[in-house]
Amino acid sequence: MPSTAAAWLYSRPISLVRLIAHVLLLVIECCSPRAPSMNPSKGAETPEQLASILGKCFFSWTIPYLFKTFDTILALHALPSLGREIEPDTTRSMVLKAWKSRTGIIYTGIAVSGAIYQHQLNKLKLMLRSMLIGLIHDRALDLPSIAFDNGEANALMSNDVDHLKTMIDIFHETWAYLVEVIVGVYLLATQIGWIWPLPLTIVFVFSRLGVYVTRNLVTDQRNWNQATQVRIAATSSMISSMKVVKSLGLQGTISKRIEDLREIELDLAANVRWVMVYYNACANSVGIFSSALTLVTFALLAEAHGVPFDTATAFTAIATLNMVMHPTNEIMTAWPRLGAALASFDRIQKFLLKPSLIDHRQGVTSFSDEQEKGSKLRGPEPEKPAAAIVVRNLVSGPLRKPVNLELAPATFTMILGPVGCGKSTLLRCLLGEAPLTRGSVSLGTFRIAYCAQSPWLPGGTIRQIITGPEETVDECFYRQVLEACCLTYDLDTLPNGEETQIVLGGEGIVKQGPWQSLGTESTAICKYEMQKQLTPEAPIVAVEKKEAGVDLERYKRSGDIALYVYYFRLAGYINLALLIGWAAAYAFFVSVPQLWLKWWTESDGNNTGYYIIGFLLLCIFALASTHGTIWATVIRLAPRSGIQVHQHLLSIVMGAPLPFFSTAENGSILNRFGQDIEYVDQELPMNIAGVSNQIFKLVAQISLLYAAEKLLALSLPVSFLASYLVQRTFMRSSRQLQLLELESRSALFSDFLKSVEGLASIRAFGWRRHVAKENVQNLNASQKAEFLRLSLQRWLNLALDLIGAAMAIIVVATITIQRDRISPGQAGVALNVMLVANATLLELVDGWTTMELNLGAMARVRSLEQKLESQKECYKSGALELPLSWPSRGALKFKGATAVYQTGGVALNSVSLDIDAGKKVIIHGRTGSGKSSFIIALLRMLDLCAGSIELDSIDISTVNPETLRQHCFVTVTQDALLLANETLRFNLDPEGSLTDEYIIEKLTRLGLWSLLVRDDDDLSNTDISSDDERTGVSLKYGILDTRIVAMPEFSAGQRQLLALCRALIKINSPQLKNIRPVILLDEPTASLDIVTESAVLNIIDQEFTSKGHTVILVTHRLGNFVEHAGSDIVVSMSDGCLSYLGGEALSGR
Repeated sequence: MPSTAAAWLYSRPISLVRLIAHVLLLVIECCSPRAPSMNPSKGAETPEQLASILGKCFFSWTIPYLFKTFDTILALHALPSLGREIEPDTTRSMVLKAWKSRTGIIYTGIAVSGAIYQHQLNKLKLMLRSMLIGLIHDRALDLPSIAFDNGEANALMSNDVDHLKTMIDIFHETWAYLVEVIVGVYLLATQIGWIWPLPLTIVFVFSRLGVYVTRNLVTDQRNWNQATQVRIAATSSMISSMKVVKSLGLQGTISKRIEDLREIELDLAANVRWVMVYYNACANSVGIFSSALTLVTFALLAEAHGVPFDTATAFTAIATLNMVMHPTNEIMTAWPRLGAALASFDRIQKFLLKPSLIDHRQGVTSFSDEQEKGSKLRGPEPEKPAAAIVVRNLVSGPLRKPVNLELAPATFTMILGPVGCGKSTLLRCLLGEAPLTRGSVSLGTFRIAYCAQSPWLPGGTIRQIITGPEETVDECFYRQVLEACCLTYDLDTLPNGEETQIVLGGEGIVKQGPWQSLGTESTAICKYEMQKQLTPEAPIVAVEKKEAGVDLERYKRSGDIALYVYYFRLAGYINLALLIGWAAAYAFFVSVPQLWLKWWTESDGNNTGYYIIGFLLLCIFALASTHGTIWATVIRLAPRSGIQVHQHLLSIVMGAPLPFFSTAENGSILNRFGQDIEYVDQELPMNIAGVSNQIFKLVAQISLLYAAEKLLALSLPVSFLASYLVQRTFMRSSRQLQLLELESRSALFSDFLKSVEGLASIRAFGWRRHVAKENVQNLNASQKAEFLRLSLQRWLNLALDLIGAAMAIIVVATITIQRDRISPGQAGVALNVMLVANATLLELVDGWTTMELNLGAMARVRSLEQKLESQKECYKSGALELPLSWPSRGALKFKGATAVYQTGGVALNSVSLDIDAGKKVIIHGRTGSGKSSFIIALLRMLDLCAGSIELDSIDISTVNPETLRQHCFVTVTQDALLLANETLRFNLDPEGSLTDEYIIEKLTRLGLWSLLVRDDDDLSNTDISSDDERTGVSLKYGILDTRIVAMPEFSAGQRQLLALCRALIKINSPQLKNIRPVILLDEPTASLDIVTESAVLNIIDQEFTSKGHTVILVTHRLGNFVEHAGSDIVVSMSDGCLSYLGGEALSGR
């Protein structure tokens, strides 16, 4: 193949010939004149058009005319014709066509550019939300594992992040509005002359007043957010402990407490809402008075100078004033939103700046000093491996005396000690989860398998939970783990076995049995095979759970009038009537001034004072009605609907049966009290007010338009029909997308709640990266639904704006065509009202759509109510009125009692048993044998499908479950309930009916008071609650009014003792006077040492049995119970059946 150079040489003659040919063609073209066109439609061609290319470049076509002036005098008819493109006929047609289409171009441009701008703004909001949630989630993984009892992170991820997104709108719209104000002021100056500073002066005065009104806005908003956080935290604690709450009969008490927190929240919200009322009054005063006073001043000056105040001048001035006042009003009304955003920004910043958990652990690289010194004295010895764990002079929390510990690899060590001695604290120090006051911890490896005393299970299948995320283990070893943890038998009872899904969060998982604790322990053992270090913490504690399932609410495909009635009934019809009345007045007084101005300008300067006074009065009434609408919305409707809907939702959830909490995710339930209540409390009332205003404004504007020009009024039905069809098309998809968005947000919160509950396990197992990945996936799911919904919203707005543009073109065209028939005054009013009416109609459709979407929160509430209506806890009708002294003895009789779980598994199998009054029954059996089912059947949390249970000869199925739990049984659950954000007094005496001395006596009886007093120095700087202040309380007893979250962390054993103390206090409360409730003790000593267990059993005998109370005690291990059994009944359970072990004879099996 020839080279490139050779190819060029070969082709050079051909290239030269082509170049010569092209040059010749160019010369011929330039030198030859063009022949005139024979097409008559183009007309005669000019000399310029007939000239060659070079002739046009060098203007050679003008030379003949240059020489012609030497011979003759040029005449106009002898000059060349103009080109077609610059002939006046052509240019006139072009400019008129463009001028007539300017309205369509302007409005179409506004619609398209606005849609693109809002779409980009929505993208920026989603980016901000994902970044903030990512920051909060990442920060939460770095904080100590005990830092989330106050629900702060959850509140930040929901309410505060949503508030902060408004800063994007404020930032971008403010500078744009400022530009609009500058342009508007310039145009205003050209219209009204030297008085243009008057509206700006009014703006300045009212803006300064607005700044004064909002001086405490950020603080008030921060307090409101904090109160919301406290309520959400209390609700979260209640939901996560619902089984224990129901067992203790505390439904009513905790409900009342959460309602009180809601009232405190709304009281703090009232401060912000009144600021909104006052500030909006200032902002609306600017918009109304600036235009009115400026127009009146201009009219008076015009009359003084003899200048007519005509229609064109008036309506042009009004339009120009609106160009200035509208953006000014928007800037002023943005300040309250900015205050809320700044308060949220401050809270998020404080959270992100919290100090991280500092891991003080060090690596072990060699012998200890003692080993090394001993080896030198004894001479050379074979090399020994480094110690696995070395603890030197450790002091932390309850470990007040220095701890020294050295453990060799491949050894098994048990840490024993009494309650509160620091066993769990020592393990937390080994995990790096507890701060060190002094000393050091050194480890041979930082890969630790951890089994917490309070079991933590993430979501997924049982196998995934045991093996861990994205990890594989040896299948043989995995089966050995299942056998060692006694899970094989239980897995065989499940339809899907180890592939059974576990609910993320709920009160239960699959069925009664050992799943939580043994599942956690088997996870630790599987991790041990890979990580070679095991740190179990008292894991063998059975937990009663139920089968999981995911319960998702579905929206209806179309609107429902009954849903509006449902909301209005809760919000109050009087509040609704007030809002509608003020909205109607506002629409009237805002619309009539335009008609009044028409009459004024057509009066030829007669009765100017009359028209000025009337115009100002209409403006004053418009301002008053605006304030009334805001007051009815923000002060009346919003708080009433917020508290009523919250109370209604709380009663629905509290009345739900226990299986509901076993199948519903905690995050899904909590999201109803968070995001749904926020919609009802803040968004929905404003939507209703906006829609009401738009409806009445539209009616008033249609009336004015009909009075001004009937022909133009015919375009409104067309606009309404087109808008309605667009809105209906949008709503079918938008409702479903909002449902997906709410569900995905619930999953995001559920995942986050579960993550913060298991921080210690996540860090120990090294699952941080996987947890972060799950958070990203859940956030991505919620963002996808929200992004598509917002994009559809933009499509709706664009379609509505284009409809408005079409109506504007029709209006302008109609006025232009009918200009001989329509007077300037009619044209001004009709054009202004028509365009405003179309804008109002489109805003109405848009507002109605937003209202229906936000009404989805009420749809979820009603859907939940309807679903649980047939499942709520109830009792048989026809029961006799209960005696005031019932139960007076405490005799129990089981008659063939049979109960099953939702999955069909047997909980109790034909249990027949007579328990005489005052006896103690000890129920023993393996995990999952039905012991706790025996307890919850007595508490009516597991209803019987056959047989009956009688208490003092009354069938308990005829008794209200809440009454049964509050007055007939005193229960100590195996999961001790301590509400972190409540005081110690409230946790021990929720009813607040007993004295400090009595509470301290019972704490002393259980050996707890000395521990609390010992930590008195640590508590001296803690936050003392003022919610439950009592006069005359000694400072010595101030610890009772300290919140649990502000106290040193309680060990599992101390929590069990506090639960028993609560039972001792309740048994002597005034509510149980003259009755003898049955005592139910479910694993009351599972976390206690042997000495403390023996002491507790003595207390049970002295405080309960010896006083004639019937006691039913559930335990896994008999141990000390045998010594305290005496003549008590001791039975064993297996697969829901009873068998005899000792004590008195059973009446049946």
